[in-house]
Amino acid sequence: QKPEDKGGFSPQSQFYQKVFYTMGVRAPFITIDDYTFLVKRALRPEVYSAAAGHIELKGQGQINAINQITNTARKEAIEEFLVTDAPIEKEYGITSVAFRKNGNRIEIECVVPIGLNMNRSALDEMLSNNKARDAYEHVPGKQISFSLDSRDRKEATDTFELPGEERPDVRSPLIEACGRVVAGRQQPGQTFFAR
Repeated sequence: QKPEDKGGFSPQSQFYQKVFYTMGVRAPFITIDDYTFLVKRALRPEVYSAAAGHIELKGQGQINAINQITNTARKEAIEEFLVTDAPIEKEYGITSVAFRKNGNRIEIECVVPIGLNMNRSALDEMLSNNKARDAYEHVPGKQISFSLDSRDRKEATDTFELPGEERPDVRSPLIEACGRVVAGRQQPGQTFFAR
């Protein structure tokens, strides 16, 4: 949500009193050594997340929604973190869709993991020194990495089980979506978290 001084609405605005359906996309990264990072957002909600944006349908008539979603994922990843598309090695498409009720809003959220041609330490360095146009949306140096190797599953679940204030507010479906991509590459049909 954009702050008022950046063109957004006040949280008390009549705009937010209506029931809306919104659709967004989150684009978590997968490194070549199978890690993902979630970065703390500076804007509400202040959670650990990935590059994200609302889907804005453009044009008239029949619209290719899948292209709109994946193009938005790429655009947001570049604007919030990557600066250019050079680090992008592969886009995995829509790996999950979530529906959430948030006050007067019904949110539909797609996850589109993006594979990068850099390892964990290179991505950590890039995120710590973020020079992207929309870097202000994230807290510098506040990122958490997760191994996506299914043998390291306990590392992720331990993070979610930390007590109270020690536990970061993490969008776990992002880790699961990335873990599913990596597990499927390692052994088709595998999942990261047991169901």
